[in-house]
Amino acid sequence: MRRKQILYCILALFFSIHCRENVEMAYTPPGEDEVADQEGWDSIITSTSSGRLTSKIAYAHMKQYNSKRLVVFDRGVEISFFNDQGQLISVVKGDSALLWQQNENLELFGNVVVNSEEGVDLFSEELKWDDESQLVTAEELVTVITTANDTIHGVGFESNKAFDKWIIKKPWGVTQKKIRFERDED
Repeated sequence: MRRKQILYCILALFFSIHCRENVEMAYTPPGEDEVADQEGWDSIITSTSSGRLTSKIAYAHMKQYNSKRLVVFDRGVEISFFNDQGQLISVVKGDSALLWQQNENLELFGNVVVNSEEGVDLFSEELKWDDESQLVTAEELVTVITTANDTIHGVGFESNKAFDKWIIKKPWGVTQKKIRFERDED
């Protein structure tokens, strides 16, 4: 019963956020005397929009800090994204993650792996989801492997949540496709 109450509280907080702030938050670990307001183990958070399933977050352990408006997933997390028809489009896994409740942005860390229904697999040590722009980004080294046996590495990445429209910045690797290069002025 306690686990159910915790899950309902998490879901209520998750869905009650209406205002979005365009403020980038820096993670500061909770102090030694700071205790999580809520904790959960081996659970799933389900998100919907207009009654349609949009994502599921499965985790081994979660801590919620109300004062920071932050949820910390510290023992593995798996996020499944769904399209408007409720079909699975991609699964993202990582060793840990931060969910910023004020804007519903998500950051994943450590052994991040993405598997998309489009046949794109991505590997990185860090990945971010920006809920307002609906984009997945990485500033670190990424490796993308496609079903066409393309293996492309790069520093910097941007994609939609279906991973069917993506960009690798500073790319190198092996591809069978004709690619278009755009030069940055940096």
